[in-house]
Amino acid sequence: MATLLQIAERHAEWVKMAAYLGSESPEDSVQDMYLKLAGNPNMVARIDYKGNINTMYIFTVLRSVVVDLQRKKKREHYDELLYDPCKEPLESEKAKQNFMSKEKNTTND
Repeated sequence: MATLLQIAERHAEWVKMAAYLGSESPEDSVQDMYLKLAGNPNMVARIDYKGNINTMYIFTVLRSVVVDLQRKKKREHYDELLYDPCKEPLESEKAKQNFMSKEKNTTND
């Protein structure tokens, strides 16, 4: 059964893989992958393939981490565009209310 230590021995390969997947910070993505694996022992058990590390499974987990980070960054960027902290507080609150009402109308349709 593969352990996190055995997986970490191929760290450089995982960093290259994260860069290939389009991660802006491959090291951080790989570290998040390790945390995801450590948080779920069943995932570590799935990595073992005939006594070796299942590289495709690592690729899948890493791709999931990279996509999650990209979505999070996109959401944060969108929020920054929507709510400009330089605006007057009342104006920002009106913008937020307009956005929420549009969102509510969209979900009701």
